[in-house]
Amino acid sequence: LASSLFLRRNQYSFCVVAVTATLTIGWPFGVVTCVPMGLVILWNQWTTKGGATVGVMKLLSFTALVTVMVQAAVMWIDKARYGRWTSATLNIFTYNAAGGGDELYGVEPASYYVKNLLLNWNIVAPLGLC
Repeated sequence: LASSLFLRRNQYSFCVVAVTATLTIGWPFGVVTCVPMGLVILWNQWTTKGGATVGVMKLLSFTALVTVMVQAAVMWIDKARYGRWTSATLNIFTYNAAGGGDELYGVEPASYYVKNLLLNWNIVAPLGLC
């Protein structure tokens, strides 16, 4: 959604909203794919006729405002459902960066993966190995 609106060259505000929603509601690491788009949007704001600093500051302020609003809404819903304040985005980053989550996958012996393949794919497993 954000990419298609970006290509239209006149929907930068909604691009920011879509990317922010991806960050806070969806999978936060997906935002990395939007970095080039964000850099182009910043460059376009920098080179507009309304003043470079003003355009960039307006865009960054709008981005911060949307991020806070969406994150607050997500945290409010999580509070209502889980009974405590939590941030899924912060939990994902904490788990993967600081909590040893990077050791979750790939630490089993090879026999584990063979058994898992046979269990999940059963008679089709030999075709999956081709």
